[in-house]
Amino acid sequence: MAAVLIADDHPLFREALIGALAPLLADFTILQASNLPTTLDVLAKHKNIQLLLLDLNMPGGEHFAGVISVRQNYPHLPVAIISADESPTSIATVMAMGVRGYITKSMATADIGMALRTILAGQTWAPDYAEHMDDVDDIMQTARKMSELTPKQVQVLQLLSQGFLNKQIADQMFVTEATVKAHISAIFRKLEVSTRTQAVVMMQKLQQAG
Repeated sequence: MAAVLIADDHPLFREALIGALAPLLADFTILQASNLPTTLDVLAKHKNIQLLLLDLNMPGGEHFAGVISVRQNYPHLPVAIISADESPTSIATVMAMGVRGYITKSMATADIGMALRTILAGQTWAPDYAEHMDDVDDIMQTARKMSELTPKQVQVLQLLSQGFLNKQIADQMFVTEATVKAHISAIFRKLEVSTRTQAVVMMQKLQQAG
């Protein structure tokens, strides 16, 4: 039986979405995931998934990292974003990454159902974003680099952005300063920067975009 995977970190939203769309998804097995690692694990275990409904900023997949990871590992899988983020730049960015649709959480259930019917029929669906395509290229390059970071490296970068020193980061993460320095070196290499300020600015650019 074909399956649809709903990946969102809010269990109440997942259950509400399943209940609201039950008639539309009656012919599908509904699978669930609450973060990016779990999403990738479910996708690896279930080859019958026909559509992934992916929250744009769930744990592990913040700032387009989830979209990039899924598209890299499952390039032929139809993906539709479901997000509270209604920024035209965010919509333009993920559509340029090859997702099938972008559904906002503020949409009425009937409209979400119409969008999903369109996507399941092999077409694309998204709010208008054409005027914002010029903003996309730089954001996509930054997102791709950021997606190379491990969860620990992302955590280090977030603490750097808050002004934490190496020792404070080590205490916060229960690791040694040497480990923190190794993470920072890896962050610089993956983001192709040479200073903490440059790394933090890249992360802030993505936070502002999506």
